[in-house]
Amino acid sequence: MVDARKYAHTVLRVALNNGEVYALDITGAQFGWHGSTVMPWTSFSKNRVDIVKEVHDFRETARINHVEAQAAGVLRINIQHIIEQIELHLSHYLNQWQIENVSLKAMLRCSEEEFKPKQDSLLRFMEARMLEIRTFAMKTGFFDLFTGNPPKR
Repeated sequence: MVDARKYAHTVLRVALNNGEVYALDITGAQFGWHGSTVMPWTSFSKNRVDIVKEVHDFRETARINHVEAQAAGVLRINIQHIIEQIELHLSHYLNQWQIENVSLKAMLRCSEEEFKPKQDSLLRFMEARMLEIRTFAMKTGFFDLFTGNPPKR
């Protein structure tokens, strides 16, 4: 079951000229609400609304979407930069291991009994380096970008 309190969910509150008010919930299925995209607002708010975080006039939607899209673009660039930095570090670590041990090319030419200890050594070394990267990322808040939490400011 989805805990909807943790997720922002946009619903349109539509007021008709005759005074009737309806909820238009086109993404409700992701929260388990199937088959009732349109329903009276009083019923919707009573049965499905826990808290109202923000209310916007529909005319503001384009501006809000533009601002969010700009923020997402910056976030996408930052995530790509982070991935590139991790790749650079892992490549550096792999080169370091090869200098201290054996090249990958030479390793692949080893017999199976010679290969296994080298493989274990390489995997332990890279796992340790990846844990260092993970520890650094956890301390600095990088992983918050991937878990859906807002970035730390």
